[in-house]
Amino acid sequence: MFDEIALVQSDEESPFVQSNPKPAKTIQAKREQFRYQIRKSQIDEILEQKRMWFQPKQRFQKQDALPNIAEIFNSFRTSVSMHSHDDIAQHLHTLSTIIDDRNRVNSLFLTQRNFLQFKVLLEEETYYIDTYTIYGQLTQDEEFFTLNQEDIVWTIERSLVILGPCTDDELYNSILGYLANVASKMPNIQLLLLEKNAIKLLKYKQNLQTNLCHFIQTICQKIPEQHKSQLQNAIQVFDNLEQSTQILQSFYIIIRQADYMSEINYDSIIKFLLSYIFDYLKNEDDYESFYSALVQLKCISDYSKTQIYDIFMQYGMIDVINKLINYKYQKIRTAGLYILKNLIKSGHFTIQKIFSQEDLMKKLINILTADKPVNKSLVLQSIIHILKYGNDSDCVHLLDMGLAMELSQILQSQEAYILLQGIECTAFIMAFGQQLQLTQNISNPILKKLMDFQVIKVIQNLQHHPNQEVFIQVQKFLNMYFNIE
Repeated sequence: MFDEIALVQSDEESPFVQSNPKPAKTIQAKREQFRYQIRKSQIDEILEQKRMWFQPKQRFQKQDALPNIAEIFNSFRTSVSMHSHDDIAQHLHTLSTIIDDRNRVNSLFLTQRNFLQFKVLLEEETYYIDTYTIYGQLTQDEEFFTLNQEDIVWTIERSLVILGPCTDDELYNSILGYLANVASKMPNIQLLLLEKNAIKLLKYKQNLQTNLCHFIQTICQKIPEQHKSQLQNAIQVFDNLEQSTQILQSFYIIIRQADYMSEINYDSIIKFLLSYIFDYLKNEDDYESFYSALVQLKCISDYSKTQIYDIFMQYGMIDVINKLINYKYQKIRTAGLYILKNLIKSGHFTIQKIFSQEDLMKKLINILTADKPVNKSLVLQSIIHILKYGNDSDCVHLLDMGLAMELSQILQSQEAYILLQGIECTAFIMAFGQQLQLTQNISNPILKKLMDFQVIKVIQNLQHHPNQEVFIQVQKFLNMYFNIE
């Protein structure tokens, strides 16, 4: 990069011509030359794809046909000083044509001469397309962001004025690209765009989708607390566009930034994300989009709000989870179980919905005995939530399904965190048994079941466990329910 910058000596320098490899003289040399051409084309293709929004103008076909950037710039500068409209337009178009990703020297040349100083370019509509084509290329170099800050801010504010009434989609795309590029590197510009409520200027057009998402992702990333209410404006934009991976990526950023906000319409977000889940369950294609949507649903389920749980239940999330835990991929089962243990917090209605699906309960019990520790842990957390947020009949139902027998196995796990959850689960059951003992004036019926399956004996044996936290929790349990020190 510094070698390329050094080539820009003055406004009168000779044209830079990229050297080509010498003609091959041997078979080996021909092979090397062929490999070189392939590598070069691959690099060019990667550079081309890096810009989401930029569509380069038609390029000059031969290197020796490239105009001299210094000569063109000098002619352009002269025409600006003379206010020659036609000459400005002609030279500006030439500059926009030779500025592209394949020749950074030309863009650096314009950056070093502060191309932003020519404010007339944003005051005449006929200049807009070529101007923003050049602006977009200049923002590819770090040197651009060292230019005069007042000039950069002026172009941003002027761009917002142009963006509002703009009807030309190509120009609209270019402006969005420029705004997003600058905001991604300059936090003060991101803040300026938020203060100007730039999201409300956005159009709901399908052919602008890529650049709309690029812009929204940029200004919503690490959004300050005082501007988070604008996240709902971004969601409204997506409500009017067709499903796409770009929108999925944008929702990921919004969900991460929003935490829980009552102003946000989570119904539309959950419905959108579930559409990817349903598509995958039906066709099993586009796994990456499916899993991204599943991870985002996990994040939303963490909000622990009745409104969120109601939306999940409205769209049949229990049935979805029942299908997810069938998959051979562990992380799919894990995500499904994670959402389930959160949904159970909504209480008895959800718990009854789970109990009504016998095959789901059988799968959960099977996970306790045959799955990875992380999934066993999630099922245990679900059981604890049933005992905590459900009613007495829910606890009885679990015991009738053989929970005591499963606990005797769980409490022999090699994982300390599984043991701790098993002890917590047993404590909830013992508390329920004591409640029955007091209210019905009978001997503790739960204790007998636990004794029959040797759950209490297994817990007593854990007094010798090397993990300090396990030892402490075992002592608390025995002291609370059996007065054993």
